[in-house]
Amino acid sequence: MLNHEFEQSLLTPACRIEHYSYKHPFSTKRALEDINLEVSQGDFVVIFGDSGSGKTTLFSSLAGFNHHFFKGGRHEGKIELFGNDVASTEISALTRDYGIVFQNFRNQLMASEVEQAIAFPLENIGVKSEEMHQRVNSLLSFMGISELKDREVNGLSGGEGQAVVVASMLAKDPKLMIFDDISSDLDQNGQERIKKIMKALQEKGVTLIVADSSCPKWLLEQANKALIIKEGRQIFSGNPQEIRNNQILAQEAGIVIPRVEFREPGNSPVAVSAESVCFAYNDKLAVNNVSVEIHKGSVTGIIGHNGSGKTTLAKILAGIYRPKSGRVRLESSEPFLTPANERVLDIAYLYQNPGDTFFTSTVRDELGFTPKAAGVSCCVSPAEIGLANLDDEHPKSLSTGQQQRLALGCALSTDPKILIFDEPTKGLNQQERLALTEQIKALQAQGKTIIIISHDWPMIARTTNQVVVMNHGRLVREGATREVMQDKSFFNNLGLALPW
Repeated sequence: MLNHEFEQSLLTPACRIEHYSYKHPFSTKRALEDINLEVSQGDFVVIFGDSGSGKTTLFSSLAGFNHHFFKGGRHEGKIELFGNDVASTEISALTRDYGIVFQNFRNQLMASEVEQAIAFPLENIGVKSEEMHQRVNSLLSFMGISELKDREVNGLSGGEGQAVVVASMLAKDPKLMIFDDISSDLDQNGQERIKKIMKALQEKGVTLIVADSSCPKWLLEQANKALIIKEGRQIFSGNPQEIRNNQILAQEAGIVIPRVEFREPGNSPVAVSAESVCFAYNDKLAVNNVSVEIHKGSVTGIIGHNGSGKTTLAKILAGIYRPKSGRVRLESSEPFLTPANERVLDIAYLYQNPGDTFFTSTVRDELGFTPKAAGVSCCVSPAEIGLANLDDEHPKSLSTGQQQRLALGCALSTDPKILIFDEPTKGLNQQERLALTEQIKALQAQGKTIIIISHDWPMIARTTNQVVVMNHGRLVREGATREVMQDKSFFNNLGLALPW
């Protein structure tokens, strides 16, 4: 009898979605319409779609969040996880079976230190202290991040933080793992690590459902099912190889193989510079004796491993962080000592997770927020940033790509001289990345000075004139993009592989 029940449990689909539609509270348009998908236990499913297509909304419904936490939405159809109706099953029962990693994963770091963050789910289910420590150490080793054990989460890079969240989700030993945009924050080594982890989870029989805007080749090769969503509707469900072999489907999935076009450096005065700057998170040195000059009208890329100090250096240049030692010059002033409402007239910073920096309840008000604080008129409209007819939408209800466009509009709203983009292609598919490339070129043509932090090296090659390479907090190379990014032996010595 028990064997029969066990066999039947294995035959139960991990996930069944039947004619599911969803409309957000206060929205007049469905975010999802008539989605159908059956996922067997052990399947590896990859989901494609443009920003705003409904991928994250689908995951939120799949996890039960739209049913149990976000009241007022309208649901049609049915979603089941391991035979349990998501709408009628308590969320505490649902979450025993799955782990989920969202795009904005930093909101899932539930403690101040890495070890505590991974242990948090185990504490919630009453695991004894000794066993908990053993399981945390095992997960740190499995994820290849043992060196992060005693670090504070606020000092982690995007890729490091994501790895910690994945470890915390795996602590529950889930039968299903859901990943929303898994590789955007990862350098090449991070992508290799997550590829191996996915393979190991597959071998353990864990069901995987993954959305990824950058569509790395390995994801199509490892997955056995694919779904493409466009404007809330599914337009394809089947074998991932059909997408690779069909140009129309490949375009709909956002799979465009970008051509590398190196840009030549210019020769202009210095816009902002750092001289022997250092910065530490508590006692850990994140930027160590770095000197760099960024020239007016140039586009400069800052590249390197996850945790190499890229974002910290950029925040020092922007005046967000004050260096422990050394000096930053923005023409004749020091950015950190300039009041924020004056500094935004000179320099604007676009964060990795733009949703964290929105302060108002409508797109229109958000665009006017910074200009009002600075005492100037807003010079950007929603239509100019591709958000026509969304004036009254809440900024946090927008898709990742729409939030990126709104954040760019907010940055441009005071007409600053310098723009800093931190992982601007996160959450964007290849076609959207190409569009962003053209937008950056247009901003440079207007005389803007631009700094880009990114793991998207083809985009760095297409947009930048010069690059700065960081490694363990130090600047280890700088120069013309063409010269630096064709030096394969240099990057091999750093443990980074060029994608061309």
